[in-house]
Amino acid sequence: MNTIPPNGLSGTAETRACLGMRFLRGDGVEKNLEEAVRLFRLSAAAGSNAGRHYLGQCYLDGDGVEEDEEKAVNLFRIAAGNDCSAAQVQLGKCYISGRGTERNFEEAIGLFRKAIEQGNTDALVELGKCFQGSMGVEQDWEEAVRLFRRATDEGNADGQCELGNCYWQGLGIEKNLEKGASILRSAARKGCWEAYMRLGWCHWYGLGVEQNVEEACRLFELSAKNNCNLGIERLGIMYMYGYRVEKNQKEAVRLFRIAAKRGCGKAYSALGDCYLNGKGVEKDYERIGEAFSPRSISWR
Repeated sequence: MNTIPPNGLSGTAETRACLGMRFLRGDGVEKNLEEAVRLFRLSAAAGSNAGRHYLGQCYLDGDGVEEDEEKAVNLFRIAAGNDCSAAQVQLGKCYISGRGTERNFEEAIGLFRKAIEQGNTDALVELGKCFQGSMGVEQDWEEAVRLFRRATDEGNADGQCELGNCYWQGLGIEKNLEKGASILRSAARKGCWEAYMRLGWCHWYGLGVEQNVEEACRLFELSAKNNCNLGIERLGIMYMYGYRVEKNQKEAVRLFRIAAKRGCGKAYSALGDCYLNGKGVEKDYERIGEAFSPRSISWR
């Protein structure tokens, strides 16, 4: 029996937010981004912080609505002010990347800590990244590992991905390629798309796993199709040089722009190289500066 209420008009504001997520993901219903946005609007208008958070995410990603980063940040800010930990994390990430607002590492750190106090494990992961990248705090690789391990122990797949990467690269912990790859594989099985991308790197170089460039490219593609920024950047590299796909430098540039707009430092650098060397675009020395703008400064 179909238990979805007609037009989403029955039930509480939180119910509408949950129903909107089902339409957003295609969970038990046909995926419908516009319907998801409609339900999130109803939920937010009725005072649901979850609805505000989800609607903000739609504006940030351009899902079912025209992309509007400033509107997204405003929605996150309202929900975060009402102690919605998920919105606190997302607003903090905007402060880190400069999407829809000025970069403010200290403000981001404060939001992540507030969310951690409420038991949000995503905040543990984001705070760990700040300790790795010296963003608002003194660089401390061991503290980052501690936070990633804590998130992993609490079942957070993103934390597990970061922990696996630390083992794989020897960041704040003794390097162990096999253990790193194993942890990444476990995180990928739990649905972490960045873990797919990082596991792809393992196969690309044959470090911790058997070298398999074909498998690496497959994992990069899966990661990109599920909106992982680093995966999108890797897919751009594949198009730039014709790895597993037909060489298409203009498509590569398009992908670099998407990932760069979302704050991916590697994509900024790749885009700068395209303007420098005329790959997929006309040479434009003035735009090379995009690769070195404050927003592009990222160790990731």
